[in-house]
Amino acid sequence: MEKIKSLEAAILQIAAVIVAAPRYMGAFAAAIGIQLVDYYTWFPNAEIWSGAAMAILEGWAIAFIFRKWRQLPIKSWPWIVMLFLQIALMLTLPFVAAPYLMSAQLSQPVKNILSPFLLWLFS
Repeated sequence: MEKIKSLEAAILQIAAVIVAAPRYMGAFAAAIGIQLVDYYTWFPNAEIWSGAAMAILEGWAIAFIFRKWRQLPIKSWPWIVMLFLQIALMLTLPFVAAPYLMSAQLSQPVKNILSPFLLWLFS
């Protein structure tokens, strides 16, 4: 059973890297002034599918974390740390999609909706 749990953790880690790759490519390319959509017509589709995979991966990872947390001794330091990390995760997850939704609803770019500090956090 421990091998299965270890395999699940390894799959989650590999999947996280694969899912994040298009986003990091786009972010670092933009940082040096290159818009990947101008060079690769397939890139917007990769980004969209990466977002879909991210949603699945996040749900799976959250379930994995909760299962691990339940196995810890109650009120131990690891239990408390995991509890706070889970609360932080739940509080920050809406921030991932909210600026995009607000941008679409207000027909404004994200940079016009968020303060410079929030834009920095969102980035």
